[in-house]
Amino acid sequence: MNKLSPSQLLSEAELESLGVFQDRGWEHYSILRPEPNILLFRRPMGTDPVTGTVDPARQRMAEAAFRQQLINQNRS
Repeated sequence: MNKLSPSQLLSEAELESLGVFQDRGWEHYSILRPEPNILLFRRPMGTDPVTGTVDPARQRMAEAAFRQQLINQNRS
C-alpha cells in the first residue's frame, strides 16, 4: 500500500483501500492535527444513507428537529 500523507484529505477509494466503509454521502473534510489517525467526516443533514443524495424536504425536517433538540437542551 502507498504511504498516505497525514495532511491529505482522502478520497472514497483511498478510504476503502484502508478498510474504511461508510454510508453514502459522507466526506473526509478535515484532519485533526494533534491526532492524524482520527478521521473527521461530515454530510448534509437529511442525506439518504443509501443513495447519498439530499432531499430538500428531508433536509428541512432534519434541521428543524436539530434546532428543537438545541432548544430543549438549553431549557434543561
